[in-house]
Amino acid sequence: MPEQSGETDRYQLLEAAEQQRVDRFSSATERNRQINLRADLRQILANYLEIPAVQLKLSRTELDKPILTPHCYSLDLRFNLSHSGNRAILAIALGRDIGVDLEQLSKQRMILPLARRYFSEPLVAAIAQQSGKAQQQLFLRAWTQYEAYKKAQGVGLRGGDPKLSFRLERYAVNQFRPLFDATSKWQTAPLQVTEEWIATVVVDNGGE
Repeated sequence: MPEQSGETDRYQLLEAAEQQRVDRFSSATERNRQINLRADLRQILANYLEIPAVQLKLSRTELDKPILTPHCYSLDLRFNLSHSGNRAILAIALGRDIGVDLEQLSKQRMILPLARRYFSEPLVAAIAQQSGKAQQQLFLRAWTQYEAYKKAQGVGLRGGDPKLSFRLERYAVNQFRPLFDATSKWQTAPLQVTEEWIATVVVDNGGE
């Protein structure tokens, strides 16, 4: 349990299952970060629903994706949360599945093994042609699309489609385009962060 009164108040916003999750963290710093992250999520969603945050009810799908408890609210809010380092990003949509991913450039990764595991051969080849920071940036432009897409589907990294390919060209921040081809129901856009973070959102276009 958090020890400071303000942290305790925020801890009390969480449901029992969430409290159990944050209590598993042995580091007090990380535990308090998780408390604040989850409390902020609840307060933002509650503001949209115009209810007190303490009344918000969250559930999880069979594949552990957090969702609003079905049939409890007049608005069909769907959301997805991602965090990396000391940054977090929350994406919210009305009646449309959505996913978001945020990644920190300075984090150490085995880039090519990850690319070979999850991406198509042409995409792996394009990433392999780069080196250093340029390779990191190219990989994360693909990876954030990949993970946001999987989170929007609610299938996890190993579920759904086999190895995928994404376009790696730079495109305008907050400008949506088809994730795959013109017939794709999924739209994607890069989000404005700092130079040290890369973020992408993927959303169901709603048949438009």
